[in-house]
Amino acid sequence: MLRPALLLDENIQYGLTPALRQRGDVVHVKDIGLRGAKDPEVLEAAIRAHRIILTYNIDYFSRLDDEFREAGQTHPGIIMSVERSIGELVRRLESFDFSHIESIFAHL
Repeated sequence: MLRPALLLDENIQYGLTPALRQRGDVVHVKDIGLRGAKDPEVLEAAIRAHRIILTYNIDYFSRLDDEFREAGQTHPGIIMSVERSIGELVRRLESFDFSHIESIFAHL
């Protein structure tokens, strides 16, 4: 079961939101007024709300993660995936080990 709070990046299909809300605390950037926000803003919002980011934006978020590490800063975690169907994302998230995700850039 999905338990941690997640923030879905804008590139994640909005249809995933209701499917995941049945399993945990999930919001999409659209839900919190961050549609069109730059990735650093999305990461800062995730940090303030203690939410793990789920994104397809591998390149930019991996660079942000590197910048945070170099600066000795932490974040709730970033989960990266290639684009998948809603059912496949739900299945993978349900079996994902969230126990050590803090300040980690993980692949789904």
